[in-house]
Amino acid sequence: MDAKTYLGRCLYTLVTALALAVTSSTSMAFASDVSSSIESDGLRTVHEKAAARYSTVQQISAREFTALRGQETRAPLVLDIREKSEHAVSHLAGAVQVMPGISAEGFMRRFGGAFRGRTVIVYCSVGVRSMGLADRMQAAIKAAGAKATYNLAGGIFNWHNQSRPLVSKRGRTERVHPYNWVWSRLVKRRNLVSYDAAAPLPLLEEYRGGFDR
Repeated sequence: MDAKTYLGRCLYTLVTALALAVTSSTSMAFASDVSSSIESDGLRTVHEKAAARYSTVQQISAREFTALRGQETRAPLVLDIREKSEHAVSHLAGAVQVMPGISAEGFMRRFGGAFRGRTVIVYCSVGVRSMGLADRMQAAIKAAGAKATYNLAGGIFNWHNQSRPLVSKRGRTERVHPYNWVWSRLVKRRNLVSYDAAAPLPLLEEYRGGFDR
């Protein structure tokens, strides 16, 4: 990761933390069982504050999403709202990568014809970016014929923390991109975080001390 990208992510982390702090006193508009399904206390707190900020966005737990996949006549459309480098390390099977800052026009041009009759699931690392996209696009998604739009509660971090399956272009993997070292603290198995899909995992052990500080 180059210095410009690293500094940009640190700035985004700071801005996001401040924005979530502003909404911490807002009433929570999500099902308590969805929040309680997130095992990490820190990750649950991030989710609750983001869900309060984006209170119109519906939430779905990892367990509910897994069940939904087996029930739907048409497979849900799963959108990974992270950078390409994050998606490359690992993602949910079948997920399509979408840049977090995609324009409304670009989003509908790319996916507008794929929504009819399907449930749309969005996720990112912890849920902030995916809830943000769902908040600004869910009306257009519904108008295009989607059954519903849900944010995957706790994002890929919670999915990884529960040891649920992830894939990369190389096949099944246990790696997960941490976004940056601050957010890596929300990943339980920090020896499995990776910025590079091709890096041998044993090489990551040397960074564990840095993550734990």
